[in-house]
Amino acid sequence: MKYTLESDFSKHVKREEQHRVYLLYGSQPYLISLYEKLLVKKALDGSFDSFNLHRFETSELDMQAFYDAVESLPFLSGGRCVTLDLEPDKLDSSTFDELCTVLSDPPQTTCVVVAVKHPPSKKERLTKLVKSSPRFQPIPLIIFSSLISEEMRIKGRQLGADEQMSKPEIGHLVRVIDHLLEEGGRRE
Repeated sequence: MKYTLESDFSKHVKREEQHRVYLLYGSQPYLISLYEKLLVKKALDGSFDSFNLHRFETSELDMQAFYDAVESLPFLSGGRCVTLDLEPDKLDSSTFDELCTVLSDPPQTTCVVVAVKHPPSKKERLTKLVKSSPRFQPIPLIIFSSLISEEMRIKGRQLGADEQMSKPEIGHLVRVIDHLLEEGGRRE
């Protein structure tokens, strides 16, 4: 489930329900860190936490070790938690695709928290990374920016963006999304 309001996510964290994968992303690193800590606490029951909590960073990411941590059974506990401080600028497309595969279906006993505390320095890098992954190619990608010039439109198309628009064009956005989803449905 996607939470767009912090207040809704806060309510979710306080409830018993828990998702298997969380992606924490935004412009407030303090809130990302706070919710990461709360989700870790929620996922672990307090017993044998040092055995059931595994932390990874993009700079030292060993995909096999990450996969093993996600897929392993909890040790004398009801659950385990795996965290990843993700820096999209440091991922290549094959590692990104592997990461998406691991995150697509973790065991019921594992909660994975992916925190993007440092957004990509360039939107173009993230666009290229997402569109190079076979898993995400069918999903429409729309770039929002405060200003869109013809040069930026050309660059966006070259990177694989389906559409680009400035932030005030919200009415147009709904029509574009409907069109892209209809078009995507015909391709499948």
